[in-house]
Amino acid sequence: MFALILPRLVIRFARPYSTCIADTPPLKQRMKPTTRRIQTLNRDLLTASDFVDLSHLRYPCIQLHTGSAKFRYMSSNQIGKPFPPNTRGFLYWHHGTNGGIRFRLVPEPDPNLFSTGTDLLYPNAVPWTIHLLSLACNSEYASIKAKLTADRLVDTASFESLQKGPAHLSRNSALIHRLDQPFELDISSQSNTILIISPTRWGKALLPKFLRDWRASVRSVPYTGRILVRFELSPFPEHARPAPRPPVIVLRVLKILSPIKVILPQYDMYVPVPVEGALLEKKSPRGLSNRVFSIDLERARKVHRNLNILVE
Repeated sequence: MFALILPRLVIRFARPYSTCIADTPPLKQRMKPTTRRIQTLNRDLLTASDFVDLSHLRYPCIQLHTGSAKFRYMSSNQIGKPFPPNTRGFLYWHHGTNGGIRFRLVPEPDPNLFSTGTDLLYPNAVPWTIHLLSLACNSEYASIKAKLTADRLVDTASFESLQKGPAHLSRNSALIHRLDQPFELDISSQSNTILIISPTRWGKALLPKFLRDWRASVRSVPYTGRILVRFELSPFPEHARPAPRPPVIVLRVLKILSPIKVILPQYDMYVPVPVEGALLEKKSPRGLSNRVFSIDLERARKVHRNLNILVE
């Protein structure tokens, strides 16, 4: 008998086609465009087309008819940090004690919401600003500078004068042009920087630890908050002196910008708290009484010496 040997039949099944989204390779995510086009930085002329969304962008590019410029929120170790979530609103020119470009946060592209919006802040609650001095000294902002002068928000002479100054400002810097010009102070800062600009020169002055409690048991600044102040000629007879001798100047507290809070537990309020409308006070050297904070420009310390530019 013969046996019939048949080849073994091997059946191969094709892999079934899947319509499940999880089984399909993901599509490459579309990059969010980083260029934003606006027409003006004048808050009075804003339209819906000037509304921009900078959320999560590291170096957004702003396009104007005068050219383009890249913006950044802040840098850490030379690396730009992205703008925070919900950074939506209008870039605008801020007239004030620290003139510069700011960002007004509003939820919708409606310029009528500008007055009820708030300015974008740094993590330390200081308004995000591209200062006038930075605009003047950095070529990367040439298109912004051209737009500001074209719209007569800043005159060319101001930019030319400021180009003699430093290119960068810290977030606790104030820029002033005259003695009685208001500026902001962070009372908890180790040192507030004041940049003084005149038509012929510029200089930097510091107000270091001006509300520090120097007692051995404390040696710290007991308060936090921000105040609006201005320099004034001292009104006290003992400070009077004839020109051209440099005067004695004092600081008047114009407004409490953010609430002053005690940050040291069980503090005894030894250092006088700034009072709105009053001259700024500090403790006398022996701590027996309060005295007005004053700077004698004739015998000024090195950190105060450039304040003489304000009285030249």
